[in-house]
Amino acid sequence: MKKSLLSIILITIVVSFGFTATSENRAINVYGQIGVGGITFGVTENTTVSTPANLLADTMNPDANGTYAAGEAPGIKIGSWSFSGTNQLAKTYTLTYTFSSLAYSGVNIPFQINEDGGTWLDTTDTTTYSAIAGTPAESRDIFARLTSVGRGVAESATAGTYTSTISVNLAAD
Repeated sequence: MKKSLLSIILITIVVSFGFTATSENRAINVYGQIGVGGITFGVTENTTVSTPANLLADTMNPDANGTYAAGEAPGIKIGSWSFSGTNQLAKTYTLTYTFSSLAYSGVNIPFQINEDGGTWLDTTDTTTYSAIAGTPAESRDIFARLTSVGRGVAESATAGTYTSTISVNLAAD
């Protein structure tokens, strides 16, 4: 019995050494990429030669004192701008609006614009837009109204289609 017990122990030791596991280290490489980001900026217009704004409409004109009623959202929507980006850092942009009076046949009618009910801007004014990091998206409507001087000119102006071009420039700060 001793011999068979000794034989079993020896066989177990030999078998154990024969099946000893080896340890190996392997690596998994991880590759990632962030694509080149970009921005898109677009401007649309709402008024056209065939659908001009009525310059004598109440929404375009201040009262005789050059003011608008409290709580009123004066002006008409003349267009909008939109901004979108991918893979962007947080950044502030300046929008510069450049325009001149509405003009027809030598008559000039001063007007102002604003974005979504903000501050009224004159012929060369700026606003800012602060884009968030990542995938920012923003759009703003642009409204126009006559100045008090513009109202006086419009009331005595001849019939015609008055035009002006608004240049919208987006620049990173």
